[in-house]
Amino acid sequence: MEELSRKKLKEMFDRVGPFREGLATVCIETEWHHVFPDGREAYAKRFDWVGPFCEGLAAVREGNAHYHIRTDGTPAYYAKRFDWAGSFREGLAAVKEDGGEYYHIHHDGTSAYAERFDEAGFFREGLAMVRKGQKRYHVRHDGTPAYAERFDWAEPFLEGLAKVTKDRTEYLIRPDGTKVDP
Repeated sequence: MEELSRKKLKEMFDRVGPFREGLATVCIETEWHHVFPDGREAYAKRFDWVGPFCEGLAAVREGNAHYHIRTDGTPAYYAKRFDWAGSFREGLAAVKEDGGEYYHIHHDGTSAYAERFDEAGFFREGLAMVRKGQKRYHVRHDGTPAYAERFDWAEPFLEGLAKVTKDRTEYLIRPDGTKVDP
């Protein structure tokens, strides 16, 4: 089949998201799903919201339940549903359980570690930002802290550095938490 232009897809759907891993998120009224570049549906099921595919899975919302689906629309795992689910990066996705606890899961929905956080971000360069109370820091794939220091703000790592803020002072750190001299 022939690829349709983005303009043609926008004529077919109320909303069209970017293509990721060969599929775009689309919405008609309040029903979301994924389509191929030629406009064909990837699957028949409709969701209340869908995210882009990352690592072969997409986060979706059905009612108040969030989980991940495969490209054919089937659930990646059946036992768990979450209050929120993020996209997969580096083999893990951040999720939020009832009660507000965040952690990371594997593609099969199992927890990557026992620790729980008040917030958890996506992995980049082997580390993810997390928050406990008002303090932020980075953890490894197994949930262990990458360093001892805690910050008021911490951003994801990019090219080996992350911007952090402590006591209203911004600076860069390396993955081991050491401060980069200006």
